[in-house]
Amino acid sequence: MSKLYGLKIMYVFIATLILITGVGAKDWTIAQVQSSHQVLAPINNTLNKEKTDNLVLLSNPTAKKAWLVDSDTLMIAKTIPIPGEIIAEPIISSDKRFIYFALAEGWIAAYELQSHTFTAKVRVAIKSRSMALSHDNRYLAVGNYQPNSIVILDAKNLKALKLLSVDDGFGHVSRVNAIHTNAVLETFAIALNDIPQAWEISYADDPPPGFSGWEHSYQQESGDLVKSKPFPVRRLSVQENLMDFRFGPDLITLMGNNAQGVGQIVDVDIRRTLFTLEDHPGLNLDSALLWAYNGRQVLATTQKNINAILIFDTENWQLINSIPISVPGLWGRTHPQSNYAFFTLTTNQLIVMDKRNLESKKIISLDENIISINFNRDGQNILIQTPKKLFVLNNFDLKIFKRLSLN
Repeated sequence: MSKLYGLKIMYVFIATLILITGVGAKDWTIAQVQSSHQVLAPINNTLNKEKTDNLVLLSNPTAKKAWLVDSDTLMIAKTIPIPGEIIAEPIISSDKRFIYFALAEGWIAAYELQSHTFTAKVRVAIKSRSMALSHDNRYLAVGNYQPNSIVILDAKNLKALKLLSVDDGFGHVSRVNAIHTNAVLETFAIALNDIPQAWEISYADDPPPGFSGWEHSYQQESGDLVKSKPFPVRRLSVQENLMDFRFGPDLITLMGNNAQGVGQIVDVDIRRTLFTLEDHPGLNLDSALLWAYNGRQVLATTQKNINAILIFDTENWQLINSIPISVPGLWGRTHPQSNYAFFTLTTNQLIVMDKRNLESKKIISLDENIISINFNRDGQNILIQTPKKLFVLNNFDLKIFKRLSLN
């Protein structure tokens, strides 16, 4: 065996050991995150929302491309080459100023819609998993698999503000599965893979006293009032590790699911699981949708190994309807002004549910697998993306009336 060949084997062994055990993951510090930051172009300080309000974002991770579609003219407005593989759904800020891309090997990139330019990028980890943007567009939180961390970024320039190591307080670390924004509480809510906790991180300018834990008194005159540091963490006890979750309409309760898809209802105020949904295994919360029905809020979701769409009353989390489907569903989309909810199946089919009666309305079949579903501003046109095409569906008669090539 040559010396060079022996060195190659040793390098492969070390690299495999790092991936399996996480050795070396602790080395990705806040200093390394900060040193990786790159300014790619100056930020345009003027904002013309008339140019950006009507844009819909499409992306294809395997093609390393994204497209901006003018949802008024239903034409491709811009093709964006992506500098890496997209590993999470891109986020458009609510003011339509930036798009944020989570890329392979822990890179985050900011694309400015006004100038159609990438303005900054930063490497927050070795392997990232998910991200969320604060409701006021000021902060971006990125959850990571390696190292076990959450990084808070300034959303305007992607400068790192804080790195949080993820553990249960007793030395057990965890990967981050999902992050969602709670606009009412001004928090990032986090599902953790390896410990029975969910986290909340406050991004409020003045986090509530005692956010991170118990204090003797919240009254200022007591002398016990402690001002929280920026981005404090509050831990919630859950019965089993959460893969993902969705908030109920009050943003105080959430439905989470474990690796087997068993659901549990967690109360954010009292920081613990209220009860589990043992009778409905395999919940796939990637497909979960909320809407108003007969004066109450319902949540619809598919199941991973069962061919059905389940509909729950969020007031008591009781099942009120079950719609059979041909294969397990993947994910769902709807719009407040649309009468329909759309669920993709594991094939090239799309099932349309009527939100007014909670029944199946139509099945749409395409010649390719469906990547995404989006809506124009008023919800009257549905944009269905496949790897090579964009189909536009009319919300009234549910017929395809336009096709665009994405090649």
